[in-house]
Amino acid sequence: MSALTSIRHSIQQVDDMLASLNQKALSDPRPSLLAQVRSLEKEKRSLQVQFEQLAVSEDVRRAAVTDEGSMGRSGSHRRNDSLC
Repeated sequence: MSALTSIRHSIQQVDDMLASLNQKALSDPRPSLLAQVRSLEKEKRSLQVQFEQLAVSEDVRRAAVTDEGSMGRSGSHRRNDSLC
């Protein structure tokens, strides 16, 4: 499982727990339940930031690899053009 998939899975789990706690808090708004909701919301924000940072990092790496590959091909075309 890729890191992005793992983080996405964790976000979904936190969402599920939040939905459950929010339902409980509607009928019984105890401070402990509300604290758990706030804690899970904080965890979700942290996971979302991790996901976004990793996604950007992987896009940058993918773009660098793509650029290196295309530079090699375009460089060979230039050499061939100069030989003609």
